[in-house]
This record gives sequence, C-alpha cells and structure tokens, in this order.
Amino acid sequence: MMNSGGRYGGVGSSAIFLKEFTDYPWAHVDMAGMALIEKKHETPYTFEGATGFGVRLLVDFLRHW
Repeated sequence: MMNSGGRYGGVGSSAIFLKEFTDYPWAHVDMAGMALIEKKHETPYTFEGATGFGVRLLVDFLRHW
C-alpha cells in the first residue's frame, strides 16, 4: 500500500489510507495546510513561524467531548 494519493491526492486519499488501520469510528483532521507565517501579524493568535493550525480546534473539540 502506498501512502500517497499522487499529485492530485488530498484529504480524501489521506482518510482512505488511514481507514485501513482502524476498526472503530474515527475522524481525519488535516492540519498541514497553513504551516508557516513568514511575517508577524498583530493579533494574539498569530506569530511568526509555525502556526499550529488546527491544534486549537482539536483541543477545544476534545475538551467538550
């Protein structure tokens, strides 16, 4: 099994790949889309460098589960 959907693969192909390794309900959250910010933005949530995009969403979801 190849861990790649090719040039046009995306979140859907990633989810199908991960499905092969589970036998219980699960969700795939793709957090790689916005990895870096090159210059500082003046907001309390964005900093120069790695964004951690999606982490706040996941933590909030788990806290309220």
